[in-house]
Amino acid sequence: MRIADWRNRLYLAAMSKSGEADPGLRLLADILADRARDHPDETALLVDGGGQLTFRQWQERSDAFARGLRRAGPARQALIGLHFDNFLLDAYAIAYLGAHKAGFGVVPLSRQSPQREVQRALGAANVSTVVSGGELAGDWEGVQELRFSDLCADNDGTPLPGRPRADDVAEVISTSGATGRRRAVVASHANVASGLDEEDLDDLVDRRYFLHAMPFGTNAGQVALRGALNWPPTTLVLPEFEENRFCELIEQYRVTSLLLVPAMALWLIRARAGERFDLSSVRDVTVTAAALPSSQMPQLASTFPSAVLHNGYASTESWPARTTMRYDPGRPRALGRPVSGGAVRITDADGKVVPEGNVGQIWLSSGTGSSPRRYLGDPDEGEVVFDGDWVRTGDLGRQDQDGYLFLVGRRSELVDVGGFEVSELEVEDVLHQHPDVAAAAVVGLPDDILGQVLGAAVETSGPVTPEALRTFVAQRLPRHMVPHRIAVVTQLPRNEALKVQKDEIRLLLRQSTTTGAAPDLVVPRTELETVLARVWADVLGVPQIGVKDDFFDLGGNSLSAMDVILAMTRETDVRLSLRELLDHPTVAGTADTIQQKRDERVAPATAGGDPVAIADSGPILRIPRR
Repeated sequence: MRIADWRNRLYLAAMSKSGEADPGLRLLADILADRARDHPDETALLVDGGGQLTFRQWQERSDAFARGLRRAGPARQALIGLHFDNFLLDAYAIAYLGAHKAGFGVVPLSRQSPQREVQRALGAANVSTVVSGGELAGDWEGVQELRFSDLCADNDGTPLPGRPRADDVAEVISTSGATGRRRAVVASHANVASGLDEEDLDDLVDRRYFLHAMPFGTNAGQVALRGALNWPPTTLVLPEFEENRFCELIEQYRVTSLLLVPAMALWLIRARAGERFDLSSVRDVTVTAAALPSSQMPQLASTFPSAVLHNGYASTESWPARTTMRYDPGRPRALGRPVSGGAVRITDADGKVVPEGNVGQIWLSSGTGSSPRRYLGDPDEGEVVFDGDWVRTGDLGRQDQDGYLFLVGRRSELVDVGGFEVSELEVEDVLHQHPDVAAAAVVGLPDDILGQVLGAAVETSGPVTPEALRTFVAQRLPRHMVPHRIAVVTQLPRNEALKVQKDEIRLLLRQSTTTGAAPDLVVPRTELETVLARVWADVLGVPQIGVKDDFFDLGGNSLSAMDVILAMTRETDVRLSLRELLDHPTVAGTADTIQQKRDERVAPATAGGDPVAIADSGPILRIPRR
């Protein structure tokens, strides 16, 4: 059967009102059966350092697993936990399809996750049976634990149960997407099958190897696994991403297609992979899960000079609804237009569509009617996210006149700095433009005066100071968008999917207050600098302060800034504004500003005229609201 014919059959089946198994609906098991019949000895999946599967092996071993699971006794339609790691992805692939054949939905459980996280997922999905792809954990109270190898041991040929219905649960995966907190997202068989889109396949017909390092259980990892059933190239998996090994695999297998998350792309750029490895075989690079900073797309293009770069946008809740495009330098921040049949709408908080170009909440629709996803439990929250075939992603964005989507950020990633709504994404994009910044994450931090201020953590690839980074941002963005506190870190905290953990960054920045003088302390050089250093030390409780130390790196905030300004006024008879301290947050910079104000007071008197009273800079003002 031609690949392009599959989609119509999927759509017709998914639109069925009966909910019964539709003979026209191609489920994942049907696709595997066809590939095993037509291309039995082609390699479907190859795990670096692990096993591999031909389509015949995948078919036969998943049949054996399905029979073993049925004999083990869980009630049909139950959810089965699969406790594996990425090094056993071939075994996971067998168990995943085998569970479907046996009539069970799947809850992926990573062996790299903390036990409490695994236990939480089991409880949320009411899972009573877990299949382990390794040594048994043995410490899950009330949960039956089965060994994968035991279930595959005897393929006795007994009949498998009938095909599941289109709306039966295929998988339950975890996300922190649209609601800002971890939720379990339910996908039906119709939903996971409809993600195999013929436009993606047509682009890959002449490809040989498709490489990724996505952990299973994430939306990207699950999509990549399902694609291995159907995509023309062999799916090659690196269980744990490491940039050098990733590039070695490209060279070894002459890989033609890549799937990356932004963190992987940034590491490849920072490692100068294009200069150190032969990456000329790569023809397609897709960045998924989040938007790569637009400033880095040209560098990614130079890393893979023979490849077409693809931007895209989706959420775990919305799949298969998504946007996609080939990277366009004329629209560097665009994330594409909906795939065929899909749609995007931008609304205000009440759900009313906003005018073209205005920022609002992003909604996606696949346009297929193919059993949209839902949350497991808590229907009230689901009603906020799911509206028929439409899904609110939780992100903010806009569309241009040609229908291209531009991401502004998450509602939770908008920081109210004294009345100004600042997009963390926009500030991160500017930080990534600095040649010595490899990766950056911006968060909001509480502040007693401004409500919130910005903080940033950066991975660097060269010698750069927080002060230099702040100056760099200040030259490109308004002052209220300049991070107050910047921490240089060896590596940003990330989860298994390499997504930055911003809660950990907030904690890191709150704990990063300097408790002593820096090794490169520059002592005061003038009487004024000596006075100011003493004032800052008294207010901030820091034993010694150098003239190049940054007020906010020392633990200062808007409230302590007021105390410093008042103390400096008493000592120098010159009043600075909060904004002037923000613009010159070092002892040296503040001393220069105060001296300039003193010189301005003296100038009229020395010019021969009557002395003119120069007003100070006035009271500390809150940044005005727009």
